[in-house]
Amino acid sequence: MPLQIRRGTDAERLGSFTPVEGELIYTTDTKKLYVGDGATVGGVAIDTVSSGGGGGASVLNDLSDVIIETLNDGDVLTYDGVNWSADSIGNIISLDDLSGVVIETVNAGDVLTYDGVNWTADSAEGVSSLENLSDVVIENAVSGSILKYDGVNWTIGVDDSGVTSINDLSDVFIENAASGSMLTYDGVNWTANNSDINITGDVITSGDVTANVVYADFHGPSFGDVFADDSTTKLVDATTQIFNGAVTGDVTGNVTGNVVGDAVGNHAGTFNGDVTGNITGNIYTNLITPTTQQIIVKNDTPNDNMSVKINSNDDRSILKLTRESTSDLTGVDSQYGAILFERTDVNGSLVTSGIFGQEDFLLFGNSADGDMTTDDKLFVWRDNKFGIGTAFPTEELEVVGDTKISGFVQFGSLTTLERDALTAANGMVIYNSTDNKFQGYENGAWVNLV
Repeated sequence: MPLQIRRGTDAERLGSFTPVEGELIYTTDTKKLYVGDGATVGGVAIDTVSSGGGGGASVLNDLSDVIIETLNDGDVLTYDGVNWSADSIGNIISLDDLSGVVIETVNAGDVLTYDGVNWTADSAEGVSSLENLSDVVIENAVSGSILKYDGVNWTIGVDDSGVTSINDLSDVFIENAASGSMLTYDGVNWTANNSDINITGDVITSGDVTANVVYADFHGPSFGDVFADDSTTKLVDATTQIFNGAVTGDVTGNVTGNVVGDAVGNHAGTFNGDVTGNITGNIYTNLITPTTQQIIVKNDTPNDNMSVKINSNDDRSILKLTRESTSDLTGVDSQYGAILFERTDVNGSLVTSGIFGQEDFLLFGNSADGDMTTDDKLFVWRDNKFGIGTAFPTEELEVVGDTKISGFVQFGSLTTLERDALTAANGMVIYNSTDNKFQGYENGAWVNLV
């Protein structure tokens, strides 16, 4: 004669009915078997799925308190107060986002404890092993023992499922697992994944994070020190907010602060700050100020001077102004460079003095109104001749204009033979060392002046 036990839906089982100790209940909708202990509403679940002739589970869904109906990639198991079920992680980025977790005030070293309704943050003070927990009863634990929940406490039990590793589960497929691998769900199985982790949102941790970050962007604030692979070299100091390390590759964006060390590569953008150290390479003016092709050194402090100093190391210092051309500049009347002296005030900018150089002359000019195009504003060194008031001297010294000399003037001392070898011109004055006389060339002949 068949034995029929108490039956009903799972909702009916979880009503106000509490089966007596040893009484069996079968739920027709979840196909689960429960036994009464005289205290638990709805009874205590009994595993009914066999594996190889013994009790136990071969997949997660075989467990009596796990209900997985539709499973999607990335789902997690959440507890609804009765069963564990698959659910989307959605926008959950921290524990406090979970509905069954209530965290109000959390302190360093706190642990999560279950109060029968929610997981809450609590102090772990005094907890050094499982036996210190109030709902864990451990007696006669041996190698291979497991913890099972009997409805009241976690107690020592024996694993009779035949499962000795994660890979023994039918929905877990692990090949080529390596250090750092993680289990991810691909829609069918849980598999070992050695790939990158893509995280959208904030990552908040109260401890150390050890990982390699390759070709990744950091957006937002970062709190804590950053160490190199050797775990001792500090790359970023969280207190001083200083980066101490080497950057290999392109840097796109703003760098605010001091850079101490070598910088190898091109710089495109605005540089504000001091440069202490060596610059190896070319500085092109059209890269520094493309519009005006100028290197501008400016002191914005009022009534403070500005100097540009070039120091050598036990050798001469050179300031070279070069004119580059793809054509031959030999004999071409074109300036190679100039040093200009300019003022800028309420009236605008005006160059009043300058030094100009080219192939056959070095010219100095000065004019209060800035017009240095007339000879009377110039003196020049051209073809080994020095001219004042003229741009084209014909003698070693040619002065156009009045001359005032403070001190003695010594005329050329020539013998009569040397005098006669001159190409004389009216107005010449010499001292004749043969006759010991001052002589002048007057009206086409040499005459004694005294």
